[in-house]
Amino acid sequence: MNIYYVPSLLFLLLLTGCWSYKPKVHLSKPPVIKPLVQPQTSRINTEEHIKNRWHESLKRDNEQQVILYDFTSPLAKKYRSFADAPEDKLSQQLSLELLICLAYERNSSIKDIKKKVESVKQRYPQTFFLQNLLAQYSSFTRTINTKVGMQTQSPTVDMSTPQPARSSIMGEIINTEVKMVELEYTIVLRDLINRITKDYADLIYAEESLHIQQEHEQIVSALENTARDKFRAGLTGYADVLKLQILKANIQEDTKTYEERLKTVKVSILTTLELPTNSNLGAPSKRNIHKLQVDLNKLYEKGLYNRQEIQMIALKSQKLQQVISLAKDKLYPDFTTGLSYFENRNKERVGAGRQKESFSDRIDNMPRFDFAQRDSYIQEMVVKNTAIQEQLKDTKQKTIHKIRDLYFKIDTSWRQIILHEKKLIPLAKEALKVTRVSYQAGKKVDFLDVLDTERTLLDLSLMLVKFKKEYQWHVADLQKTMGLFEINN
Repeated sequence: MNIYYVPSLLFLLLLTGCWSYKPKVHLSKPPVIKPLVQPQTSRINTEEHIKNRWHESLKRDNEQQVILYDFTSPLAKKYRSFADAPEDKLSQQLSLELLICLAYERNSSIKDIKKKVESVKQRYPQTFFLQNLLAQYSSFTRTINTKVGMQTQSPTVDMSTPQPARSSIMGEIINTEVKMVELEYTIVLRDLINRITKDYADLIYAEESLHIQQEHEQIVSALENTARDKFRAGLTGYADVLKLQILKANIQEDTKTYEERLKTVKVSILTTLELPTNSNLGAPSKRNIHKLQVDLNKLYEKGLYNRQEIQMIALKSQKLQQVISLAKDKLYPDFTTGLSYFENRNKERVGAGRQKESFSDRIDNMPRFDFAQRDSYIQEMVVKNTAIQEQLKDTKQKTIHKIRDLYFKIDTSWRQIILHEKKLIPLAKEALKVTRVSYQAGKKVDFLDVLDTERTLLDLSLMLVKFKKEYQWHVADLQKTMGLFEINN
């Protein structure tokens, strides 16, 4: 060996030894600290506990359903018992309560949402679904870390160990999910009750309108016979007979229209009840209409508190905030000694230096400058939550406007009902009686006055029935907007 290579060889051995040398650090024995999570509490046991809690939450009664309609009352239970074979009961006299209870048991939309709630019971617990989702996201972002050096592919200790704080947050997410499912069910039930209520009001309107048309057809037929007798006696011209025939023909045509309208409404009700369209429906029992006596400010207050759409948006925001808290707890380091410090997030920017040990002998209590390098998911959720908050404000404003508009329509319809019942129709009946008696007695009465008074009474009677129907429609829409079935208290 050439003697000139000896110093170079000694320097190389010295350099290699220094590079691989690891100083031994003697640490004092740490004090015994009672763990927050007992060793016997494994991930499987935690998962089973949360799943049981999830099932118990879904088994409780839906509190929102009670404010729409009480299906547990004795009368409601009696009506619901006819759901398997309702044809005989429906062929008798109808009632709104009967239709609502039958629709609750038979309608496909209610059955679908009930099945959806049942399917949620069989879903994998939401807590561990969220935990796995965040773990996958963290693992993905770690694999695309472009720093030089070895990439850590396996999940970190703090991502795979159950933590009491995180379990609490995930439990809150469970409760929020349950409330959202219940609200979705309540919205479907609310819309079904609204549709049944409006169809029932339309059914009464078609029945009464048809009855009014038939009554006035008899009146016109009697006037036509009188005009024929007077024409034979030479007391009037044949033009009076022709005018009455024209009026009678128009009334008969309108009668056919109301008959078809009545059939259409019945088909709508039978379709909602999932029954054949040729099934028989009895006559509807009339509902007493009362004036809505509620302060407008109280309507605003109840509507903003009870409307399901507002509650749903608020729950979405609440769930998003809970997800953000959970993500921050997983992705951000805290300022105290914890499992998150076992993760080595420092990488060499240049060079091929060795990695620090996962369990460093020195724990840094201060956050590093790159601790938020994987927080894009959190920032995205924060922006979405801000958008949901704006949507919540907009929905509240639209709710107030909707309540005010329906309140105006209800008040207008009610005033028209009182006007027609108390003044216009009694006056029209008296005018028709006077002109009809005078015409039959042969007194000098303009025949056009007879036709005009008869037509006026017919129009006013039909308008009264229409205003009653519209009043019930507006009240039903107000109940839907406010998320309540009874608002007159």
